[in-house]
Amino acid sequence: MLQARKAGISLDWKASTKREDPERFPPLTGVEGACETEHIHGISLPANVYPMFENSLRRIYGDDHATHQQKIGELMSSLTRVASQNPLAWFRDILAPEEIITVTPENRNTAFPYTKRMNAMLFVNQSAALVVTSQEQADRMGIARSKRVYLHGYAEAHDHWNVLSREEYGVSPAIRVVAQKALGDAGKTIEEIDFFDLYSCFPVSVQVTRDMLGIPADDPRPLSVTGGLPYFGGPGNNYVMHSMAQMVQLLRANPGKFGLVTGNSFYMTKHSTAVCSTEPLHGPLNIINSSECQQHVDSLPARQINPEPSGPAVVDTYTVVYNRENEPQTGIVIGTTRDGRRFAAYTPADRDLLVSMTQEEFYGVKGTVISKEKVNTFTPD
Repeated sequence: MLQARKAGISLDWKASTKREDPERFPPLTGVEGACETEHIHGISLPANVYPMFENSLRRIYGDDHATHQQKIGELMSSLTRVASQNPLAWFRDILAPEEIITVTPENRNTAFPYTKRMNAMLFVNQSAALVVTSQEQADRMGIARSKRVYLHGYAEAHDHWNVLSREEYGVSPAIRVVAQKALGDAGKTIEEIDFFDLYSCFPVSVQVTRDMLGIPADDPRPLSVTGGLPYFGGPGNNYVMHSMAQMVQLLRANPGKFGLVTGNSFYMTKHSTAVCSTEPLHGPLNIINSSECQQHVDSLPARQINPEPSGPAVVDTYTVVYNRENEPQTGIVIGTTRDGRRFAAYTPADRDLLVSMTQEEFYGVKGTVISKEKVNTFTPD
């Protein structure tokens, strides 16, 4: 479809005369994922935001740039090994860590520290389906018990909605609390889970989820059953349908084992966790009510946002966005002013500055932020 559009070709696709608009549950509310100042400064594009989280995570780990890039390469390489065994994966080549982290014409920089091969692949032709039903209805339909997979635990919550409001980047209180609830309802510990699929739009999503779940970095259990969004494919907002369908097939082939699937939306904003198994429940499923999870997250400190900051400031996290010619184009920072409020800003478009931001530690850098017609600029001292 995209190729036809670029070529100016009108496809002969006829809409059904019987088509009706689908009923949506719940109805779409039109809630924005980012506020105005976030939109203005590029913090509404996931490809810009997740690299900023990654730089925060590197700081939390205490890694230098080279060490952290190698860790990212090894993590994502492990996903390509899973994708190579999945006939449904969009890309099935096993990539060595160096092939993921090394910049080449085919693997350009996108936003520091990410290369193209670290990004979710949205442009795929993929579909998935699940049948969700009760035990009684499954009996009436004659669905074989060997094909039934049961939901043992589930929870969902969102972190503080705006990226600028979050106290820390590289962590997620919502992931931690929903995983604890889902595992608790299932009566399982993380050590008792056999299979995982951790949402993997970008490397930081996998790492933060792994950390919040308490999975050691050297745990031998694969972190995906599909191969992940960059390699299996990331079909819009439908990836978790695929990961759940893949998990169902894997659990059918391994009766009695347990699998855990996570979901993520917007900018590591909305999170969900499900624990499943072919093992029937020994009692009724706990009513899926995540209100306590959300109340816990909402009670945590949140930063006030300063949309038009002025004066001394310090950098909390940052990225450098590249153009398609692999040249550094735009520096973006999230920072704090003296009054403790958060702001988003661009840096001056100075190539030497942008290059230095990718080579030297820019976290904690002090400078001055100014605002003009709602566009903020941070200049380091």
